[in-house]
Amino acid sequence: MSSIRIHVGSSSRGKRRRARRNEDEDEDAPDTSSVPEARLVAPGDVITRDAGFMRGHGTYVGSAADGAPLLSSVAGVVQRVNKLVSVAAPKTKYQAEIGDVVVGRVTEVQQRRWKVETNSRLDSVLLLSSVNLPGGELRRRSAEDELAMRGYLKEGDLISAEVQQLYNDGAASLHTRSLKYGKLSQVRRGKKSKCNTVRTD
Repeated sequence: MSSIRIHVGSSSRGKRRRARRNEDEDEDAPDTSSVPEARLVAPGDVITRDAGFMRGHGTYVGSAADGAPLLSSVAGVVQRVNKLVSVAAPKTKYQAEIGDVVVGRVTEVQQRRWKVETNSRLDSVLLLSSVNLPGGELRRRSAEDELAMRGYLKEGDLISAEVQQLYNDGAASLHTRSLKYGKLSQVRRGKKSKCNTVRTD
């Protein structure tokens, strides 16, 4: 009989431990009911005050004095994928994400960089250090390379590039350090083409 009582007691303790573990997990999990999907929000609206959610496009975190709520930075519809919350604005400009492959048009040649129009709110930037040199040379860019920038790319050229990083203001930094990126042949002249974007999961 004693062995049976020990067995039952250990089983009860195991159940209690599992119940406590499940309660702890429930406490850590965000309250999904606090973020109803397909809700229309305006800039500055509070989406949720639950700290368990992650900030996505179209959102930002408010001040710590207010409890660091998740706020909307654009007018649009709330979307939630697991813990990621974002706001999709209707008919919005292109919002770059790291890894996107874009087709854009060079609009300006500046010091050690090109400005590229990618149909986004701000022009993207292609640094001289982010392009392949003729012949695929691997070396530091020199003053001679800077003087020859219009020989590589000039205003009006179409290029394909990949988004390498995002600046704090939302502008994208591009790179063409791959044989599959670079200057594209001018298929049609006299009409500007809009930026095309390809995203891969």
